[in-house]
Amino acid sequence: MLSCGIPASYTILSMAQTQNILRGYFAALYIILFITLSLFWGYIEEQSLAVDIFSIATSTGYSLLYLLPVVLLTKLSVLLFRPRTADPETGYWRVAAVYFVAWFSGTLVLTVLYADYQLFRIYEYHFNAFVWNLITTPGGVAALGATSETQVTIAMEVATIFLGSGALIWVFHRLSRKASRGVVARRSAVVLSSLLFTTLLVAEGVYAYSKHTGNEAYLQAATVIPFHLHSSMTKFFNGLGIEKTGMNELEIAKGRVNYPTMPLESEPLEKYPNIVWLTAESFRWDLLSPEITPNLWEFSKQALKFNQHYSGGNRTRMGMFSMFYGLYAPYWFSFQEQGVRPVLMDLLIDKDYQFSLHTSQSFKYPEL
Repeated sequence: MLSCGIPASYTILSMAQTQNILRGYFAALYIILFITLSLFWGYIEEQSLAVDIFSIATSTGYSLLYLLPVVLLTKLSVLLFRPRTADPETGYWRVAAVYFVAWFSGTLVLTVLYADYQLFRIYEYHFNAFVWNLITTPGGVAALGATSETQVTIAMEVATIFLGSGALIWVFHRLSRKASRGVVARRSAVVLSSLLFTTLLVAEGVYAYSKHTGNEAYLQAATVIPFHLHSSMTKFFNGLGIEKTGMNELEIAKGRVNYPTMPLESEPLEKYPNIVWLTAESFRWDLLSPEITPNLWEFSKQALKFNQHYSGGNRTRMGMFSMFYGLYAPYWFSFQEQGVRPVLMDLLIDKDYQFSLHTSQSFKYPEL
């Protein structure tokens, strides 16, 4: 098996060199993650030295937390693809497979974090169940008014991240020829990771204390961090005799929808009026004016104007729900889950109204 002249330690050395190279890649990836997190600092309301230190410590720890899945997946791939023979061809593709796992997982983490920043920059909330619902529901993305140019821009940005991440691995692969132990020594990586993990624990302890005592400055600073753990140590602080002064979390009540609570009554008319119902995304009341929307303004002179109408929420589904149901927006969750339609529509159907529905986007979103 050794007749080809390849030393028995070849494949083991090759895999060891791969891990040395990837330690440099992980270090660079950590720095990029930290820099990306620093972009969120501009949305912290409290400007003080203590809050700034907390924000830096939190970003330091969470950069490590985001990097952890990449490291673990790569370590798993090393164990999975570790060569069992001295065949160089086998060794090459196994090392390439480890590279691929590190590159793809690292790039994916970077992409998600960058996408979250763009989302937070526009709407000031992070990737959550609502955003996931928006992406996975047919018509959800279209409801945002995303154009083909926007989609091309997003595709180019994602491609840049993937190519840049691959270039990083290539650079460290080239540098490894000059550094036998890799750009980042194993012992240094372990020591630095331990310090960063300790920083994360301290930052989470400060957050938990702030949550317990209701220190809004630190809590607000933590809200800008994507995928925050929201750590809680209530029992621990109670045991120390520290009084809980922070606000308790609120949960939406669950239960069977009782709607309507009584039959909807109406007076019969000889002739029922035509109803034209126009809705527009993020259309404020002050946009209805002779200068901005002259045609709608002229039409409104012949129609009913409800000047005291207020949107039920700052999301599409909440505003639409309160408009059609006349109820507070949080009821939407139960109504959507149980499939309860608005009694107003039932009334119009009973009056033999004929419906003609048109949309510039999709009727599949919002779901209700």
